[in-house]
Amino acid sequence: MSVLKDSSIVEDDVEFTEEQHDIWRSLYSRQFPKIEKYICKEYQQGFKNLQLPADHIPSVTELNARITPRTGWKTVRTRVRYSDAVQWYKHFAAKEFLITDYVRTRDEMEFTPEPDMFHDVFVTCLFLHFQSTRKFRKCLRLPSTKLLLKSSAKI
Repeated sequence: MSVLKDSSIVEDDVEFTEEQHDIWRSLYSRQFPKIEKYICKEYQQGFKNLQLPADHIPSVTELNARITPRTGWKTVRTRVRYSDAVQWYKHFAAKEFLITDYVRTRDEMEFTPEPDMFHDVFVTCLFLHFQSTRKFRKCLRLPSTKLLLKSSAKI
C-alpha cells in the first residue's frame, strides 16, 4: 500500500491470469541463462536477494518481503503503464518503486514499446539492492522532492 494518495495505485494486488503467468515463465526461462552468463556481481547479488520465482509473477507482498528489510524501499503496483515524471518522483521520494500491472502479450515477447511488469521486476527491482544505487537514490530523493514541489505549484 502506498503512503501517497494516487488513484493509479492498485491497493489490492493484481490477480494475473494463467496466460500472464505463462508469459512470465517464458520470459524468465529465456532471460535467466543470459543473466547467469553476463551479469555483474551486484546484479547477481540482487538477483540472489530477490529470489524471483520462475513459475509465477511475484506479488507485491512477495517482492516487499525481500526488498524492504534490505533496502527500506517497497514496490507499489500501478495501473499506469508509463508514469509521468511528477508521479514517479513523488513515489521515489517516498521510497516507493512503481511497478506496472501491464504484462506484455505473446506478440510482444521480443519487444514491447513500454516497460512492462517483467521489465520492472526482473530488471529494475534488482537495482534496489545495489549499494551504489542506494547511495545515488538517496542523493536524488531530496532534490527531486524540492523540484517537484516547485513544479507542481506551477502546474
